[in-house]
Amino acid sequence: MTRLIRCQVLWVILLLTSMVCGGCAGVGWLAYLFVPPPKVAPLFKMPKGKTILVFIDAEPGQHEYEPIVVELTQRLNDQLEANEIVEKTIPYRKFITMTASDPGFRDLYINQVGQKVGADIVLYVQIEKFQLRGQQIAPLWEGVFETSIRVVDVNEGRLWPKDRRGGYPLPQVRTPMEAEMSPGHRTKLARRLADLMADKIAKCFYKHEDTEDDLPSWANE
Repeated sequence: MTRLIRCQVLWVILLLTSMVCGGCAGVGWLAYLFVPPPKVAPLFKMPKGKTILVFIDAEPGQHEYEPIVVELTQRLNDQLEANEIVEKTIPYRKFITMTASDPGFRDLYINQVGQKVGADIVLYVQIEKFQLRGQQIAPLWEGVFETSIRVVDVNEGRLWPKDRRGGYPLPQVRTPMEAEMSPGHRTKLARRLADLMADKIAKCFYKHEDTEDDLPSWANE
C-alpha cells in the first residue's frame, strides 16, 4: 500500500469516526493512535568517531546513596552507545581506577581527567540534588534527582553549552511518595531514578520521539 493510499484510508476512518463518535473527540482519539508523535531535535550533536568519558561529579557525603554515581554512569554509557550518539565510552572501572591511583584527582580540570583515561570528549554530569526520602526521619520514600550537564573537548575546551557557565540543567525527575518496608527498596528506587535521568540526559544528544506523555506525571519536571 502506497503512502498516499494509506493517508486516504486514514482520513476516511477519521471522517467516519467523527460522525459516529461526535466530532472532534473521535478524530482526536484516532489521530492519537495513528499519527506518530513529533520528533524532537537534539540540543547538541556529539562529534562523530569520538571516545567519551561520562564523568559524574558529586561532593562526598552530598547525597544519601553513594552508588548512584555508578548506577548513572553505567546506564548513561549504555544509552549513548545504544542510540549511536558516540562510538565508544570509557568503562566506569577504568575511570575509578584512575581516580583511586591519583591523589591529586580533585585538583584536575575536567579536560585533564578525560586526557588521563584516553577520552576525546567528557560528558560532565554534576549531581545537584539526590534524595530517596522527603525527610530522613520519615518512613515515606520520595525520590528526587537533579543534575546539570556540559560537554567538554579534552583539547578545545567546552563545546556545550557555551551560554550557561554552570551547565545545562536537566528537568527534575522524581518518584511518588510511598510507604515501603522491604529491605531492597532503597536500591530499587535509586536505580529507577538513574534510569529516568540517564534517559533524559541521552535525549539531549539524539533525535527522538516526543514521548514525555508516556512517562508518569511524577517523572516530569
